[in-house]
Amino acid sequence: MAEPVVPRCHIPWQEMNVDADGNVTPCCNWKSHNNVDNPYCGDAKKQTLAEIWNGPVYRNLRKHMAAGDLEKAGCAKCILIVRGQESPLRYDKDAEAEFAKPEAEQSRAEPLRPQPGNAEEGDCRRR
Repeated sequence: MAEPVVPRCHIPWQEMNVDADGNVTPCCNWKSHNNVDNPYCGDAKKQTLAEIWNGPVYRNLRKHMAAGDLEKAGCAKCILIVRGQESPLRYDKDAEAEFAKPEAEQSRAEPLRPQPGNAEEGDCRRR
C-alpha cells in the first residue's frame, strides 16, 4: 500500500509578493479573505529579500507546509482551499527530504541576485 501523500503548496519555496509599501507575503491570499491574522513575511524597505526569504515567517511557513499542517502554516483558510478550487497543492519529495533533516542542517536559499529586467538592489527601497 502506498504512503498517503501529504498536501503541499509550492508557493513558500518559489514565490514572494511585495506590495507598493514594501510589505512581503508569500502569495496574494496570505493576508486576504479570512487570513488577515497572518503576519507579513518582512518589509522590503528595511530588509534584503534574502533576509526575508530566510527569515522566521518564511521558515515557519515552509516547515509546517512540508509537514502538511495547513493550520500552523497559516494556509488552512486559503480561499482556494475553502472554495475547493484547483490549488497549487502538490506533493514535493524534495521539500519533505529537506525538512526531515534537523533545522541546523537544512539548506538556506542563496542570496537573490538582480537579473536583467528586475529592480537593482535598493531600487525598491525608499531613499
